[in-house]
Amino acid sequence: MRTSGRAVTAMVVAIAAFLGSQGDEWDAQKDILCDTLGALCASVVFLMATGRIGKGST
Repeated sequence: MRTSGRAVTAMVVAIAAFLGSQGDEWDAQKDILCDTLGALCASVVFLMATGRIGKGST
């Protein structure tokens, strides 16, 4: 079974449109980076609020 170049191109465009990347191939990686940084910041704030870090405690 042979697939024409146009069909492959149309399929790639349809997949990109479905995923919503809008031409940014690093979109998923940027999302993961922002999620990780947000989790780290939230963890630091939580630990400071509960007194587990800061205030010179060991």
